Amino acid sequence: MTFSAGVLPLAVGVCHHHSMHRTRLLLLTAGILGAACSGDGLTNLKLVDHIELSLDPARPAYPRGDTTVLRVAVFDKNGAQLSNEGARLRSLAPSIANFRSAGGVIWAISNGTAMFEASLGGATAQIAVNVRGTFHKDFLIERSETWRTADTPHVVTDFISVGGLQANSDTVILTIEPGATVRFRTGTGLMFGDVAPAALRIADGAPVRMEADSLPGHAGSWIGLLFRGAGHSELRHLTLRHCGRELSSGNTGACLGAVTGDLMLDDVTVSDAHNGVDLSQAVTITPGSKNLSVENTDGLVAQLSPQVLGDFPRGGHFTGNAANEIVITHGLVRRSTEWSDIGLPLRLAGSVGVPMDANAILTLAPGLHVRADAGASFYFDGGGIVAGDTAGPPVVLESSGQGWFGIKTEHDSMSALRNVVLKDCGLASYGCLHLAGLCTGRGLVADHVTIQGSKSAGVWLSYCGKIDTASRNLTITGSASVPLDLSFYALEDLPAGNYTGNGWDVVRVRDGAQTTHLHNLGIPYALIDGSHGGPTLTIDPGITIQVDTGKSFDVGLGLVAQGTAAQPITFTSITPGVPGSWMGIAIGNPPDGVHLDHVIIADAGGGAPAPYAAAIRMGLDPGGVLTNSTIVRSSSCALLIVNGNSWTDDYTQPAFGNTFSSVAGPLRCQL
Repeated sequence: MTFSAGVLPLAVGVCHHHSMHRTRLLLLTAGILGAACSGDGLTNLKLVDHIELSLDPARPAYPRGDTTVLRVAVFDKNGAQLSNEGARLRSLAPSIANFRSAGGVIWAISNGTAMFEASLGGATAQIAVNVRGTFHKDFLIERSETWRTADTPHVVTDFISVGGLQANSDTVILTIEPGATVRFRTGTGLMFGDVAPAALRIADGAPVRMEADSLPGHAGSWIGLLFRGAGHSELRHLTLRHCGRELSSGNTGACLGAVTGDLMLDDVTVSDAHNGVDLSQAVTITPGSKNLSVENTDGLVAQLSPQVLGDFPRGGHFTGNAANEIVITHGLVRRSTEWSDIGLPLRLAGSVGVPMDANAILTLAPGLHVRADAGASFYFDGGGIVAGDTAGPPVVLESSGQGWFGIKTEHDSMSALRNVVLKDCGLASYGCLHLAGLCTGRGLVADHVTIQGSKSAGVWLSYCGKIDTASRNLTITGSASVPLDLSFYALEDLPAGNYTGNGWDVVRVRDGAQTTHLHNLGIPYALIDGSHGGPTLTIDPGITIQVDTGKSFDVGLGLVAQGTAAQPITFTSITPGVPGSWMGIAIGNPPDGVHLDHVIIADAGGGAPAPYAAAIRMGLDPGGVLTNSTIVRSSSCALLIVNGNSWTDDYTQPAFGNTFSSVAGPLRCQL
């Protein structure tokens, strides 16, 4: 069978009324849709109302040498589909595009627009086939080249790697002229610098479009732009559509992804895609970048490393995205940077930190709101964090639903939190705010800081960690454990605040021996290891000291505990009301002296073997130790002096103003 140029009958049907079989010659690739014969013989052509034509695959344009298939659908007036047998097809511009074979396959021959026509039963339909553009079929570009606007559209049919095969090769630059269009077949994309340095350059001028090579385009049909090698790329006035397809290598799938390299981004828009942007730790955003927008994606707006977030281009818009947020990934901050409002919620998905060998400061601008996933944290082995301002809106750092670790610093003096709220942190059992200073200089400034709902302690001050004297208005509430957990080193500088409503409303003191001054914070100090044993300790009126079960409070070089009648100082156990639940106060021979005035010592006298147990045990009585005070519920002696030494003062005499109640042993004992 032969056909004239541009003319092709779709099918020939032969029917017999009473034969045992019917024979048809069908062109299968033309999509035969139904029986062509009726009871009286041939197809009743009078039933045909209209014809619809389509191309498979449907593309905006077909470069020379490309193919597609013409599909013919025939309908009656009720919209029911009829057989297309007997339809006559032809190309009205066969020099531009023509049928390649009898199967309805169209072949693109030369640039231009060809009209294809189908007719049957008096109905006619036409469809245009645009022939233009340039194929890019190589999987590797090893030399710099330019994709010209005149050759638009550029059609990518493979996942192309731009860059030489040797790591020491010169930077391979792919330049795309302003106004060009690049279209990508399914699963394709452009990767820059997988081995050797490579870059993409789009100069200032008419917009460049990169999109799927299909009609319609679908989110995630092609991979996108992926930068993996060092090189300076410049992307200006660029729109990326339909990209974000995930790679088998574990790439999260984003239209614009970068592992390393330097990017200038100016007026870049990601639209109708899977995920928008994924920029990793080693990526640098060139200063002056601006107007990066993400719209109508079915995934994330952006996934950014902590360092990149501070340089994220401003001035863009983010609308119609399924997850309208920016995810901050695990990573390091090596250069001082500031996080400020981008116009989207921020979610911290990993640990953000400054390493020991860096001196960077992470600044959180007033009003910043970050939600943190379980396992997320801020840690500063070097450098520090400066967050908020008392003159602006609060910085809020809270859980995204499952709690998070919180903030840890090793260099407290480099950090300051002002008008900051920490919520639902403390998963690591150390506390929402963990300070571990260098034992020199100042501590972290906590000015108008609120910690709510810690899973452990509110603030943990380990070793030399401390809060600076400039701190004020610290509120800790809702902690599962204590509001403050620290050593003696940090006691003096604790700010006044609100520390109630926690699992155990005490300042838990773990260890240390430090000349210090205990201020009245409105809650007790609990000494969980018992002893003090260091230099002079001064205690303000109204304070309660709770000593761990079976432990003693050992006086070092001196102790000044001067309460008042209205605000006595109380020494008791962490299980108050149980006589003998702690050992008592142990005074050796402190050169700076001991003065206990308006003091209550309760539930002591236990722990030490008889006859060495007492509420107050002295190695030497310097005189004037105890005045206007009460010893109550001692399980042994009230007062004991050892080593055969004698009493300088009889503290049981009325002149000293002391009272003794429910003392199991003698008021005075001597060994």
